[in-house]
Amino acid sequence: MTRDRDHRRRDSSSRSRSRSRSPDRRRSGRKTSPKESRSHRGESPHLSRFYRKRFGDQSPDHYNNLRMSNFDPELTNEQIKGILESEFKYFDNFEVKIIRHKDDDERFAYVNFSKPGCAKEIRRQKIPNLKRKLGNDVCLDPTGVLRDQEGKYIPDRYNRTLLERRDQSPVRRRSPPRDSGRYSDRDPIFKLNANRPTRTLFVGNLPKDVREPDLRALFSKYGTIEDIDVKLVSGGGASYAFILFTTIDEAEKARERQHERPFGRSGQPLQIGFGKSQVSRRLWVGDLHGWASKSLLEKEFDRYGEVEDVEYNPDDDYGYVTFVEIAAATDAYKALQGSPLDKTHNVKVDYAKVQKAEKRKRPRTPSPSPPKRARGPRTPSSESSRASSAKSRSNSPQSRAGSNSGLKNGQTAEIVDNVEKLRQHAASTWKGQVMLKKVNYPVSLHRIYGSEHVIQDYLRDDEGVAYKLSITQRLPLDDALTEKFTDSTESKMAIGIGVPTRPDKNLSDLVAYLKDKNATGVITKDKTNTYILGNCSYTQRIIRDFTPSIKVLENADDPDLLVIIVVERTDV
Repeated sequence: MTRDRDHRRRDSSSRSRSRSRSPDRRRSGRKTSPKESRSHRGESPHLSRFYRKRFGDQSPDHYNNLRMSNFDPELTNEQIKGILESEFKYFDNFEVKIIRHKDDDERFAYVNFSKPGCAKEIRRQKIPNLKRKLGNDVCLDPTGVLRDQEGKYIPDRYNRTLLERRDQSPVRRRSPPRDSGRYSDRDPIFKLNANRPTRTLFVGNLPKDVREPDLRALFSKYGTIEDIDVKLVSGGGASYAFILFTTIDEAEKARERQHERPFGRSGQPLQIGFGKSQVSRRLWVGDLHGWASKSLLEKEFDRYGEVEDVEYNPDDDYGYVTFVEIAAATDAYKALQGSPLDKTHNVKVDYAKVQKAEKRKRPRTPSPSPPKRARGPRTPSSESSRASSAKSRSNSPQSRAGSNSGLKNGQTAEIVDNVEKLRQHAASTWKGQVMLKKVNYPVSLHRIYGSEHVIQDYLRDDEGVAYKLSITQRLPLDDALTEKFTDSTESKMAIGIGVPTRPDKNLSDLVAYLKDKNATGVITKDKTNTYILGNCSYTQRIIRDFTPSIKVLENADDPDLLVIIVVERTDV
């Protein structure tokens, strides 16, 4: 009888545990293993299908950020962002970026935390609340995403799913599917990149118990190793690794000497190819051979875009060039494959990791105004058109003016009458180039009115890189143009002040051209029209209507500014 009572207690306890399971786990019908019951690493109902396909049902030991998906389709981007900011407000500094798939409108939210442990704690504590507010199907994938200054999210080894459909994801550090048993199925990089040397070697067909010191001892004889990333594969498959050398020559020599050579006690032949470099805005430049100089490198690479920094020691055979924009680094990388740098000397180029992690938010202290460079005489403008009065309705300029949507939360609508104050009160959330007649003008955009998602969704591509705004048509500054702005709602438009990004490349020529033509430049792309306007009496009136506290255009010391207005189109 005692045994019967014990059995009944155990059955009752089992039923109680079954009732306490989440609805998702009951619906799945999957039994919870003892390992999962002891650890939060097995929360597969809250991992996306894409994540599980790539990495299995378990989370990594260490991750700092989250990638969220499968939101309630009724929620807008602003609502999702507001919910996340409210739920995560006690988890120290973080940034939220919402992006959308171009093909199917699937949305992803990347949440990057400044301190480790926050993302892990949220997956332990906040999932019930998030499911209730964001939808029962919401997924939280661990990621190690880094966000660069231009807005591009660079995925690391735990975040290779965003571009899966377009098959353009950087796969240098991708973990293999768990059921892979063959080297060629597990990592296509070896075949895809065997003929384009990089500083990174993919080393495959390694013993499953291989250790980093074993690889370092073998490969360090060929040069300086900056990093070794070993991938141990469970089951019967072979492990593999990525080895990053300081120069391409070192990597080439190591591959030449060790490819298909036996390794380890089993004598398995190594399979070695060149890994695909992680795209970044910092380039490694080799084969300089003492003929180069820091000034020469800056001059030659400046042709591809604004150069932020050049690192070069004349005693070295290589250096580093960091661009402001990833697009510029990509252009330089492609252009210099097999081509001379200065019409005489060929160089080797590869992507390199950006040394300093730059945060999205600017410091609260104002930045100094860029010095102005004298230009040639400007053509007098003829501003004959007058802006019409705004229509009286719920989204009238008066009601808009009270929102001051470009300013930080909690700030009063104090007068912003110079560039220094503008930088302090409205952070630059987009940096890119405006092109007119094959001349590029680097611009930082400070949003002063409207929705941030309009800028982030429509002025960047799917990878977060800023589009180049090429002016291809003009419209006169008249009442019809004004109505295009006043007819739009705050959530469907964004107004920003364009400030020169570089002190030696101001906007005076572009502003003078637009004033002389008494026109706005227009860029039509996807679902938006983007209007580029020079500082003139028309734009000053527009800004007064929408945000009367922004008076930076009226400052005689800062005449060469742009007004950039992005409006979602209603005809698509």
